[in-house]
Amino acid sequence: MRGAGPPRRQRREEVFALATLPLACAALYFVTPTARDFIWPIAGRFPVLSLLTLIVVLRMPQGWPATAVTLILSVTGVASISLACRQFVQFEARELGDLDGAIASIPPRQRVASVVGDQRSHWVNASPFLHVGSYYQLEKGGVVAFTFAGFPHWPVAFKPGREPPTGPHLPVKWEWHTHGAEELFLYYDYVLTRDSDLQGGLYQLHWVGSGGWIT
Repeated sequence: MRGAGPPRRQRREEVFALATLPLACAALYFVTPTARDFIWPIAGRFPVLSLLTLIVVLRMPQGWPATAVTLILSVTGVASISLACRQFVQFEARELGDLDGAIASIPPRQRVASVVGDQRSHWVNASPFLHVGSYYQLEKGGVVAFTFAGFPHWPVAFKPGREPPTGPHLPVKWEWHTHGAEELFLYYDYVLTRDSDLQGGLYQLHWVGSGGWIT
């Protein structure tokens, strides 16, 4: 019959084939490591992938159930987007501080290290202050730290002979360690720091001279 779709046996075989994806993701959660060197998390990614790939296995509803599912998914999507936007707006308004002013104070094409001791946030997960130096690079070029440049999983690397004293890439956990002037003045022109106040902490800019840094 035209429009009736594939026979039941064929549909069952297709479902079994698609079911291997969420099952494989579920299995990988238990057999893969939490991290490998600087790459993390590994195992923690697979539960979400298992749920996402499970969707294609489910039978699509018809009639009013289909309408109800569509409405639920639409409302959930809008709510998720609204929540994410609200969190980022609150982060910028209450915690980010005058990062634009700090970046404006640095000449173009400099070597800038952002050393932010407290990288937490009440509004955004995953250490949002870790890459504040990247905003300078976006607007004015130059070289910044922290950066993934030179890491095996990153497509951008330092030009040979122009890399920092640490080598072709920053050492693992560089971003979590304490760094002093005696280390940073060997390569960087400016150091951007920020106090630990999570309510709009103040940035400080240091010019690195041959004998250390000067506020």
